[in-house]
Amino acid sequence: MTRARSQRRWKLTLYLSAPRSQTAGMTLPEYEAFVSSTMFLDFPDPVAKWDEARELHADLLTKLSRAHQVGILGPDTDVTMTITSRTWVNSDGKGNMPSGEVFISLDEGNANGQTPFDEKIGGTVHLALGNGYPETGGTNVSALHWDLIEDVRGGGRFCSTVRSFSRAQLRLNCPTALSRD
Repeated sequence: MTRARSQRRWKLTLYLSAPRSQTAGMTLPEYEAFVSSTMFLDFPDPVAKWDEARELHADLLTKLSRAHQVGILGPDTDVTMTITSRTWVNSDGKGNMPSGEVFISLDEGNANGQTPFDEKIGGTVHLALGNGYPETGGTNVSALHWDLIEDVRGGGRFCSTVRSFSRAQLRLNCPTALSRD
C-alpha cells in the first residue's frame, strides 16, 4: 500500500452517511455542512484558503523541524517522544480530505509517559499508534491504527525542544478555524 501510494496519485476522503452523522451527534445535512466547511468549501475561493493553510503549516514545520523531542502535556497526560532524524509532513489537502495538519513518525522505542483514552480538531493533538509513515522516516510496520486525542483547549500544551504551543497556536490543526476568530 505504501509503495503504491508513493507511485500513484491518490486522494482519501470520507464517505458521508447517516451512521457517520449519528456518530458525530448531527443530522446528515449538519454533518455534510460540517465536513464541507473543513475543506473550505463554504468559502468563495477554497483554493486560496488551502494556500493560506499551507503557508501557516509551512511556518509551523520550519519551527518544529529544529526539535529533537516533542511532548503532550495536559491534566491527565505527560508524554514525551523523540523525533530525531525524522521529517515533518504538511498534510495540506493534497492527499487526505478533510486535511489540515502536520505530522511525523516518532523514533521507535523512544516514547514514554501516559495518556488517557477525532482528529483534525482545533486545539487538539492527535497521536496515532501503529504503522509508521516512510516519508517521515518511520519504520514501524503494523496493521494497527489507533488514534489517541489530547484536547489541550482546557489548559494542556504541545511542547517541543524548540518551543511550546498554546491552544491558539494549535488551532492550525483545524482548517475551519482559519480566519474565523
